[in-house]
Amino acid sequence: MKDFSTFPSVFFRPVCLSLAAALGTVAPCLAWELKIQPQTEIVWDSVSGNSYQIQFSTQENPGTWTDLGSPSVGNGASQTSTDPVRSGFRTYRVMETVPGSGEVLIQTNALSAANPGFESGSLGWDMGSVHTVSSADAHSGTSSLRSLIPGGATGAQLVKTVPTILPGSAYTFSFWAKQVSAGTSYVQYYKIEWLAANGAVTTAGWVNFSGGSAAWSKISASPIPAPTNAVSARLVFYFATGAVPGAIGEVWLDDVALEYQTSGGPAVPAQTRQVSSTNRPVLRLTWPTLAGVSYQPEATTSLRTPAWSALSAPLTGTGAEMSVNVPAEGTGKFYRVARPILQPAAPANLRIVPTGLQDSLTVAWDSSASPGVTGYRILYGTSPGNLDQSIDLGNVQTVTLPGLTQGQTYHLTVIAYSVDGNGPVGTTTLTAQPETEPVFQPLFTAATSLQPDPVTETAEAKVTRWADRARDRHAREGIVRGDAYRYDHYLTWYWEQRMLELEIIDRVAKGGNSITFNFLTYAELNPAEFRAFFFPQNSPTALATYHHNVQATLVSTNASVRFPGET
Repeated sequence: MKDFSTFPSVFFRPVCLSLAAALGTVAPCLAWELKIQPQTEIVWDSVSGNSYQIQFSTQENPGTWTDLGSPSVGNGASQTSTDPVRSGFRTYRVMETVPGSGEVLIQTNALSAANPGFESGSLGWDMGSVHTVSSADAHSGTSSLRSLIPGGATGAQLVKTVPTILPGSAYTFSFWAKQVSAGTSYVQYYKIEWLAANGAVTTAGWVNFSGGSAAWSKISASPIPAPTNAVSARLVFYFATGAVPGAIGEVWLDDVALEYQTSGGPAVPAQTRQVSSTNRPVLRLTWPTLAGVSYQPEATTSLRTPAWSALSAPLTGTGAEMSVNVPAEGTGKFYRVARPILQPAAPANLRIVPTGLQDSLTVAWDSSASPGVTGYRILYGTSPGNLDQSIDLGNVQTVTLPGLTQGQTYHLTVIAYSVDGNGPVGTTTLTAQPETEPVFQPLFTAATSLQPDPVTETAEAKVTRWADRARDRHAREGIVRGDAYRYDHYLTWYWEQRMLELEIIDRVAKGGNSITFNFLTYAELNPAEFRAFFFPQNSPTALATYHHNVQATLVSTNASVRFPGET
């Protein structure tokens, strides 16, 4: 073949070829159909993050461009795409889109010029009696604020006023804190106050915080939009203890920030442009695959003295069709796809499984570890050297052999097979006799005594008898409830010794006018409260629901007088 592009589709039936060493005597190989289709390959250099759309125009409409497939994302390397149309019939171009960007936003600290890190001492801060600026420990720079309450009932505030804010902007309040101690009754809070021109104050309230234990830790609040009427803000810290023993507290603060976003530049729109690309005629080789099987596409220029060369690295089948593209230029070539002769290993863990089926044997096994298995075959017989009976099973892991002869010893093994034929016989052969009687006995038969009907009919009444033990959702034994048992609900006076046997004698059902409830309890009730609910007939969800509360009368403490209760 001199010009592959003149052939709309070419098929070969290649021979199977082992990729490994010679396998010796093997089962015959089933050939498969290799489909060869002329196509066009487009190649371009990509930039990571940019997107690329291939377009084509036809000879009939040279000025009209149509998208070929969906856009792809660049990876910084050369990329290819294929058009399933023979080369020469279309013109191609590759359009590159450079992503745009939104407005550039810069985080700005409203306190940046207002001594946020106490580098200028207490300048701009209203400090309480327990606050000092110190150079002994700082998160950044040389200074920080120390809040120390050595004991006693003390409270103090630390306040910073922000004279100008942008109404409607989202502000994020943050600071760094290092906790030294926090004794009995010690508390520390912060809050943000928004001030209107008329002096009105808006705040979300106090927020408790704790610094890092002997280490600096950043405390950050969620972004808060400044009210539309706000003209300034106030940041307030509060530290206090009560008049109790051990009422101490010490914390260091540094790098306080009230940040908002400002514009650092306008948005940049996305840009689309044509980039350099090449295209060439190719042949797409397509073939069916078996999952896990290795395939090697190969080519040669002569079938008389073939010297097959690999077209790519070996490819592992997925069970679906696979394809590779090869240049359709220059000297004509012959193509094939080779794979090993498939001789799947015998399955492992061959075993007899009792099933309770008389005159049968059930065999199970684990799947073969080899790829390309399409089924299993069980071989069995009455002589270990002559397994003259077999059954093809498909791709399963168990089989039951019925109708076997009692007392006869059978020898069994299982092999795997593929599209190329049978795999080798394994080293495991089972020996067993058919099951003689059911292993599993039914729990219930026609002779099983049944529970008496809970409802009996007499001429005077309908009598219903049942028993129960009270239960509660999530109930457990009487244990201390805590986080580990937060859903436990066990009330001992409700659930312990609450077994009940109840007899309902309904005379209304037989035309009478009374219902008697006799009940036997595990423990004597005190008081013996009883409540009955009545619903309108055939309408249990109706609103007209009635109940009847009474104190039951103790008839006897001798439970043997009558079952299920006393009358």
